[in-house]
Amino acid sequence: MTWYDWRDSPAGRCGGLSHVYMALSTTGGSSWLPYGAVTNAISDWTNSSSFLAPNQGDYTSLYINATAAYVAWADVRNGDPDVYTAVVPLFVTPVAASFVSADASTDRVTLTWYASEAEGFPATVYRRDGADADWAALGRLDVPANGRIVFVDRDVAPGARYQYRVGIVEAGQEKLFGEAWVSIPRYTLEIASVAPNPAYRDLWVSFTLPKAEPATLRLIDVAGREVRKHDVPAAAGPQRVNLAEGRILPMGVYAVQLTQGERTVTTRVSVVR
Repeated sequence: MTWYDWRDSPAGRCGGLSHVYMALSTTGGSSWLPYGAVTNAISDWTNSSSFLAPNQGDYTSLYINATAAYVAWADVRNGDPDVYTAVVPLFVTPVAASFVSADASTDRVTLTWYASEAEGFPATVYRRDGADADWAALGRLDVPANGRIVFVDRDVAPGARYQYRVGIVEAGQEKLFGEAWVSIPRYTLEIASVAPNPAYRDLWVSFTLPKAEPATLRLIDVAGREVRKHDVPAAAGPQRVNLAEGRILPMGVYAVQLTQGERTVTTRVSVVR
């Protein structure tokens, strides 16, 4: 079963951003095993370029065979609606753990493993920063009833690459599973594009934030007056905003200014009639 879920939408966005979540059942639907988010980037439906509103709906598809679940969904992470797919292996190996996913941002990595028939067993997450480096234990937890081992590593550096694995202790012996390499993205504060340019009504600004901290987009006329202002959600990575919000702007040349913390970047755009 798959669905659009807005639990990760920032406060104040009225559920306008969503991931696609999935759950699995081996009992004909009488009980479900949460899988979590299938998507690795959130969709901002409010600021997508589609003319449909509110856009979110039953735009998902799911096919399952004996080895995997095949998920397809509508996604607007790049501004325009696209179709994305993912293959989710069905983990049925007894007394073992398999790597499921890693969601990396500039300041953290969220890792997930699935361990079958290991409820209550002690599990330790390990990391190293090179193939020849020593493994270091990051944290320990007990395998939950649903078998999903979820660990958040907050001690990461932008641009770094780490290898992770999980160790599970059974009958006094630790077994190691699910090795995976994860690259930490390195974002810079930049305005990637302003479209269309020249503009008339819509003014779509594509930009990137290096940190998950609040930012501000401003549209400033040649006299230095602030014409439009948009408070950007605190999320690192690429975003897209319609700075005009469908309003007809006076003809002229404007500066588009993006500010986060003490840093500011600026580009120009023309408005015509």
